[in-house]
Amino acid sequence: MELTEKGRTALDAIWGVYIREADQFFADYSEAELQTIRRFLEQGRQVQDANRERVGKLRFEA
Repeated sequence: MELTEKGRTALDAIWGVYIREADQFFADYSEAELQTIRRFLEQGRQVQDANRERVGKLRFEA
């Protein structure tokens, strides 16, 4: 399966600039800093997922 030209154009419009500039943007961070950011994002996601599951089980009476 391959992307159509229209699909490639859409992906480039959405992500192209980001991808082309990402290396320069992230170059100022050390490996340790990037690992810390990654850990923060992963743990934050876990907390949000757990809270979403908890809230989804709540039932309120009118």
